[in-house]
Amino acid sequence: MLANDLGKSLGTGAHLVGLRRTRSGRFTLRTRSRCGVCKDSFNAGEWYRFLIPAAEALADWPMVELDADQVELIRHGHRIQVNRA
Repeated sequence: MLANDLGKSLGTGAHLVGLRRTRSGRFTLRTRSRCGVCKDSFNAGEWYRFLIPAAEALADWPMVELDADQVELIRHGHRIQVNRA
């Protein structure tokens, strides 16, 4: 979509040869773990060292409290309307 949108804006075609994500939320290339290190730790039974608690990983996401009916809808794959204050 990025190349397509740029191409449309410029009035010409466009394509990507490569794309490198340098950040996703609060995670950056500096905070990443290399695949080889993860694999070695997994094989050594130390995979848990790379787990990030959900509260930490999603700290920049807004919190939404659900009532019991909304929880049931979510469990069954339904979308719910959320009122953001």
